[in-house]
Amino acid sequence: RAAPSLGCQLLLVEPFDLDQTLLQQHLARNFQENRCEVKVETRELTTSAELKALLSPGDPWDLLDIDAQGMERPFLQGIVGWLRHRVRRLHVSTHDRAIHWEILQWLKDAGWHVPVHFPTYSLVGLKSIGHGTFVNV
Repeated sequence: RAAPSLGCQLLLVEPFDLDQTLLQQHLARNFQENRCEVKVETRELTTSAELKALLSPGDPWDLLDIDAQGMERPFLQGIVGWLRHRVRRLHVSTHDRAIHWEILQWLKDAGWHVPVHFPTYSLVGLKSIGHGTFVNV
């Protein structure tokens, strides 16, 4: 839960039909009523320039959480240093080990402090024992 006395602005980038009922339930569980101004961006983003344009106006963001299903590289390439001035905390869900290590190096090179990171760990080929074709742990 976020500190109850502070206001917040949330930017949600969801390039699909977002169920407003589920969104409202989630916000109600995590924030007091009318505490946060919520902006939903439904346009699909594919480049770091588009992400940068969304994050540019206003005060720095407290948290940027990226779960881009393998598109982390195009979102972060070339702007990791700039993000240090626009974002206080960064959480990136990576879906490929090579991308994970590459982004981790970009962050370190740009002066980010990375206290914790968990490379993706996947088990492939478990269909024969009833787990389907792909399991992400």
